[in-house]
Amino acid sequence: MASGKTEQAPATAGLPVSVGVITVVGWFWPRGTKGAGHLRIKHPLGTIYPSNPESSLTGNGEYQAFPTWYEVRTSGTKIGLEGWNEGSYDHTVTVRLNLLPFKVAFAEQDLLQEMRDYNELVRQLWLRPRKVKAVK
Repeated sequence: MASGKTEQAPATAGLPVSVGVITVVGWFWPRGTKGAGHLRIKHPLGTIYPSNPESSLTGNGEYQAFPTWYEVRTSGTKIGLEGWNEGSYDHTVTVRLNLLPFKVAFAEQDLLQEMRDYNELVRQLWLRPRKVKAVK
């Protein structure tokens, strides 16, 4: 990201993605950025991250990733990257998207729900009142 870019005139790029489900969104700012670089990750229908469209993602030498569930239903979709730099040095931000095919993503969700249901059943069985016989 070139220095001198502003929120009103940011640098932009389009990241082409396949049809599927974005399950993780991550970004890495190099050390030395000190919050001067800003990023928004967008879809044609709105902002993906941050969830507040007035905000931006910043950092300084750390990788941040968050689980998400964002369905991409049309082929040829581009995820928009919008960034600006308030500092006097150029910075590069690395963006990572984990995109799963629908079949895989929904199978994963089904498995997680089965595990939650099983855990709830075990919890209910464990907490159910029991009759205890006194030992003489």
